[in-house]
Amino acid sequence: MKHKAIIFDLDGTLLDTLPDIYKSVNIALGSIGYPLVDYDIVKGGINRGSRHLIKSVVPQSVQSDEAAIDNTLQAYTQAYAEHYNDSTKPYAGIYDVLCRLKEHGFRLAVISNKPHRFVCELIKAHFGSIFDVVIGQGEFPAKPDPQAPIAAAERMGVLPQDTFIVGDSDVDMATAGAAGMTSIGVCWGYRSEGELISAGADYIAKSAQELYSIVTGAF
Repeated sequence: MKHKAIIFDLDGTLLDTLPDIYKSVNIALGSIGYPLVDYDIVKGGINRGSRHLIKSVVPQSVQSDEAAIDNTLQAYTQAYAEHYNDSTKPYAGIYDVLCRLKEHGFRLAVISNKPHRFVCELIKAHFGSIFDVVIGQGEFPAKPDPQAPIAAAERMGVLPQDTFIVGDSDVDMATAGAAGMTSIGVCWGYRSEGELISAGADYIAKSAQELYSIVTGAF
């Protein structure tokens, strides 16, 4: 099998977005009068989309109250729109590796459970036009549903079996499995190596350079 394309997760894989998500979550909670939460609570809620994140941080007494979730999600979205790129930055070495992969002939995509507008703005700000396809939440069901990665592969003109999915969570590993793609778990994000292995990662990358070595076959 000769892989031809790579689909990247965004949060915890390409960009460290957690500081701005953490700030925005607590702005939203405070504006409604809910208790603020610590860093690890927010970190644990990332990867399954904004609504899941908000359900994980509001008081337990309102976690099943959809109106309360809607209200908090709206407050979070407003706060994140103001702060989404205050402290967010690419992980060490990732931009250089993306450029080298592009030169190597790989097609590159991003698929995130973050709302599409924020994904596009962050990719433009930090990576320019290096990606061939960018898909955020909205057009397709959220990961781990395979529809988005399958559509991305089609748009890049490659087959699912010739495509890597790179991510930092069990959600990304499950997405790869559902889409018939090869998974690479990265250890610099928001989940541990053990979680990635348990989730069925085909490969584990502990650095951007190791990721490059895996996808180019230069072990």
